[in-house]
Amino acid sequence: MNKGIKENLKKKKRPGYTLVEMVLVITILGILTSLGFMKFGQIQRNAKEKADYVAASSIATAVNLAMQDEKIQDYSNIPIEKLKENKYLSKVPSPQSQKGEFSIEIKEDTVVVKVGQQVFYPKDYKEEDGSKVDTGNKDNKTN
Repeated sequence: MNKGIKENLKKKKRPGYTLVEMVLVITILGILTSLGFMKFGQIQRNAKEKADYVAASSIATAVNLAMQDEKIQDYSNIPIEKLKENKYLSKVPSPQSQKGEFSIEIKEDTVVVKVGQQVFYPKDYKEEDGSKVDTGNKDNKTN
């Protein structure tokens, strides 16, 4: 009889995974997925900041061209809409990484493009007193 029970148990044992093994696999997959989403969010934020830099660079180029063509007389107030009207820009860009609008300043023959207090163009911009301003680049931030 003892021999019959052992054979019966061997026949009933089916190949497969236990519940504990399945829970472990699902937990590990959940952790890996959350890490992937965090990294994706960081990549998305970096892409938006780079898109803002490209837009700011285009605005600065348009301002330089308008200044050379003498289409801008008042350097203290340069509306981006005027650059679009004069066909230096195909459309008025809007920032992707921040709320607000691009603003243009001319400081010491340098076109500075900002959104709020953050400078997007030029990347390594320094104020007249030599202090660096927030350009949004991790490499250029000062503590």
